Amino acid sequence: MTKKMASKNTRKRAYSEAFLQYGFVNMPDCFGDRPKCVLCCKVLINESLKPGKLKEHLMKCHPGSASQSIKFFQQKAINLQAVKFGKTGLASQQLAAAVEASYEVAYRIAKTQKPHTVAEELILPFSIIMVEKLCGLHQAKILSAISLSNNTIRRKIDDLAADIHEQFISEVLSSSYPKFSMQFDKSTDIASWPTLIGFIRYVREGSIKEEMLLYEDLSTTTKCADIFNTVDGFLRKEGLD
Repeated sequence: MTKKMASKNTRKRAYSEAFLQYGFVNMPDCFGDRPKCVLCCKVLINESLKPGKLKEHLMKCHPGSASQSIKFFQQKAINLQAVKFGKTGLASQQLAAAVEASYEVAYRIAKTQKPHTVAEELILPFSIIMVEKLCGLHQAKILSAISLSNNTIRRKIDDLAADIHEQFISEVLSSSYPKFSMQFDKSTDIASWPTLIGFIRYVREGSIKEEMLLYEDLSTTTKCADIFNTVDGFLRKEGLD
């Protein structure tokens, strides 16, 4: 008898499309279906998935809409969906936050010079575990929207590097003191591939700043003419005189 009662108490109620006539759509979570009012956006517990409970909410909280047809509530449901998934909706906000979070992780991986795979293999799984323990399974699942694959982290780091480069080139071009100095040196990497590294020193708001200007592969030789052509082509591309 006790087992039957326990089974009955743990049984979850299911949402029905007929509940829309009372102004409720389904808002499922890890605990089962839950009714959400399309008028006040209030989410009720699973036990409230009864016609009597839903009608009671409608009559008590929205008496002016109690006599409306189901088409009225259907339109309200469509508007609610648009708010959720529109440009300013919850889904869009979560997507933007997930993209921003992936850039933050990529930035810190680049600063610490860790392998790109550490994000997907270590950071994300441990973050999900910690959030699930502190905030619950539903909140932890949101973290799954953050893309932290090896290729994604590499692209994010490339984006960050390009943005930083664009910012300091704009600083050089907009400097009140138009002159700057440069220093270059050629080197070879671990595969004996020749590269050219350049630094630039310029004036920004009365202070002298120094930044890495370029890191270019020398596809031909390391002769003076090749180095000059590489530097000249780079300066022309960036609009530096």
